[in-house]
Amino acid sequence: MSKNPNKELDADQVVALFHKNLPHLVDGLGADRSWIWWSGPKPEEAERKLLLELGFSFTPRPHTLPDGRVANWFHAAGGVVIRRGRKRDGVSSRQRLTPAGKAEKSTRTAAEKPSDAFAELQRIANALS
Repeated sequence: MSKNPNKELDADQVVALFHKNLPHLVDGLGADRSWIWWSGPKPEEAERKLLLELGFSFTPRPHTLPDGRVANWFHAAGGVVIRRGRKRDGVSSRQRLTPAGKAEKSTRTAAEKPSDAFAELQRIANALS
């Protein structure tokens, strides 16, 4: 659970709070899937604090909305925030962890890995021999 209860709000509640607290910035609101995005000029310090209080987060990677606007502030609106590509303790999020907590990398290439169908054919051929 998040420390900020406003991060748990759904999209309608987020928009209502935005209209109430930042009415002069409403033109910058946009939606993409279940997320609410805000695009606009760099917010003043007080506006930035209000965005954070409303449950918005800043992303350094800009997101292009369906209408072509570019936004850096988002609210998950009850959805899940996926954080990709972050390394913790030298292990990327794409590496699988073993129960011992060490990264386990496959040393076989895709060409060396037998497909399920091939393995099944080998099993049948061995059974017939």
